[in-house]
Amino acid sequence: MAKAKLCHPKSYLLYKHPSLGFDLLFVVEQKRKEKAGKWEVTLPKVRPVAEDEIFKVIRSGKRKTKQWKRMITKATFVGPGFT
Repeated sequence: MAKAKLCHPKSYLLYKHPSLGFDLLFVVEQKRKEKAGKWEVTLPKVRPVAEDEIFKVIRSGKRKTKQWKRMITKATFVGPGFT
């Protein structure tokens, strides 16, 4: 019968200390969270406004049947920090 070969893990997959691998993983996760948090932007609470509230339909044409024009009835402004 053939002898079964022992499976040894590759040397580059092993850490010298088992806790070292966990520490490195923890450090990498912390750095990733810090980078993600650096770009977070707080968004202000803005109420969505319906089109009917902002625009008024303008009828045009000889028989006033065309309704593609809109007139702004309510101008809205947001601050410079709004994205």
